[in-house]
Amino acid sequence: MQKLASMFGLVVEEMSAAQDLTSYGVDSLVAVELRNWLVAQVGAEVSIFDLMQSPSLEDLSLRVATKRT
Repeated sequence: MQKLASMFGLVVEEMSAAQDLTSYGVDSLVAVELRNWLVAQVGAEVSIFDLMQSPSLEDLSLRVATKRT
């Protein structure tokens, strides 16, 4: 959530893990940037499809956790 907040000028405390990425303005171009960041910083190979189709940030975080290398 911190990464999204910094990308979009949001306040983390005002964000909800129950919301999906698109509710915060993430489109396919931003998803590519976020995916690249996840690979570099977290070591998680997450597809653009996984990012865009996750029903919530919480669900996405679980996917990321299971895909860490």
